Amino acid sequence: MGIGHYLILDPRDGTWTYQWGIDTSGGRPRYANRLHKQPYGTPLAVATELGTWKLDTTDLPLYSRKDMMLGPETDGT
Repeated sequence: MGIGHYLILDPRDGTWTYQWGIDTSGGRPRYANRLHKQPYGTPLAVATELGTWKLDTTDLPLYSRKDMMLGPETDGT
């Protein structure tokens, strides 16, 4: 693993997950902290030894239904 700060963007549903703080106390490395499935538009501040980075997630791209190889949406009628 070894990635101190890990940001995962999911353009399929417009969410992001941020994980940080590697913990090895259980014998295997895992992230001690997690912000899970936050919607695009939720601000994110990442504090590192290099300073704090502020990320605006408002205008991140989303996949279209066509990008995901899904058919057109129907209104259910």
